Amino acid sequence: MQFRVGFWDVCRGGMHKLPLLDRLDADLLLLLAVSPKSGHSYRQHWEDRYDCAVALELTTSGHRRPHGAMVASRWPITDAWVIDELPLPERGLVARIDHPRGRLTAVSWGTPNAAGNTRPVKEAAYRHMAAYLPSLPRPLVVGIDTNSWYDPPSQSVGLEPDTRQPAEHGFLHRGAAHGLVDVYRALVDAEPHRARLLTELRPHGPMATTFIRRPHRQPRRIAADFEAGRAFGLDRMDRLFVSAEVTPLACEHLYHESLDVGGDHAAVVADLALRR
Repeated sequence: MQFRVGFWDVCRGGMHKLPLLDRLDADLLLLLAVSPKSGHSYRQHWEDRYDCAVALELTTSGHRRPHGAMVASRWPITDAWVIDELPLPERGLVARIDHPRGRLTAVSWGTPNAAGNTRPVKEAAYRHMAAYLPSLPRPLVVGIDTNSWYDPPSQSVGLEPDTRQPAEHGFLHRGAAHGLVDVYRALVDAEPHRARLLTELRPHGPMATTFIRRPHRQPRRIAADFEAGRAFGLDRMDRLFVSAEVTPLACEHLYHESLDVGGDHAAVVADLALRR
């Protein structure tokens, strides 16, 4: 059975983001950076379309400007909870969904930013989620704002120990211990000519662009040339992962459309299929 998933860090949302979210025509939406006001507005807007779980309605945030995860499903949500062990639990939300083919688990998670939360906090969050996600019931669909530059296109790149961020890179590497598949990377890996082209153009990545790094308050621009390696200003920070029971069919990154409605991260949309 085929279904569509949209994942977007909406940057505290706002009603002006709704036309693009509606345009996705997704069966399942995994959202991040949803403010209390936006969570309430989205739930009202989708009253006849989606069943919703909003993290900030399930926990109290100590953040000065609270924002959290949200899941909206075309099928009933039977249970939902935040991930209490995270430094900001409201930024990790799990939902159990009553799919026509059986139960489905969905997760929306925003990783800590190393600059704002220190690298050890970010590493600890990655270690926790690497152990936690395999414990969740399958099939499993996960949307993650990775806050990571790590995105090697080549399948031959080995996982070399990184003394500063081993948990982050270990989580995002092909064949990671958590057993989940990066949807877009799997699709590119399945097309040898496309994979070779990406590897030759950007040997250090990214494989696609969902965010542009730039100095604080500076205008958005491409920060460097192809040879800049991992310091290149383009990143695929926003990714969808699935368990083995789910087959990736197609995936797109709507960066320009997202900027046009005030976002700074691309919406990621994928068509998936549940294996029989």
